[in-house]
Amino acid sequence: MKNFPFKEICFICTANECRSPMAEKIFAHILKQNGVKGLKVSSAGLAATGQIEMTLKAKRALKTLGINAGAKKSQQLTKLNPTTLYITMEQMHKNAINKENVLTFASIVGGEDIFDPYGQSQESYNKTAAQINYYCLRLFEKIKKNEK
Repeated sequence: MKNFPFKEICFICTANECRSPMAEKIFAHILKQNGVKGLKVSSAGLAATGQIEMTLKAKRALKTLGINAGAKKSQQLTKLNPTTLYITMEQMHKNAINKENVLTFASIVGGEDIFDPYGQSQESYNKTAAQINYYCLRLFEKIKKNEK
């Protein structure tokens, strides 16, 4: 990842309890599987109240992908770092931040915004995790392709 211009990727959603922490764990897992070091992965929420655990259904959804959720507490996005690429789950999140180093997942990989499963069934969480996994794989492929 020598030519990648960012030192960190931070995934953004609303409360940092479901989508963005799942994206953080999934992308970190992909990096680890591919032996990539030196790129930090994190997540935050625009309206996170802080110190709330990832939802149980999000943890279960990660488990269906073979990923251990581990410990993850929500954190609010308070400041932007120019060496971080911020990837939002929805266009509204990007619009709220409105900076050059903030992109939507859909704009990077092509597709739709990532549905918020909060308060929905386990099946909804599993579908969202599968979509995030697909987007993370596409993101990794795009970054890797630009390395060549």
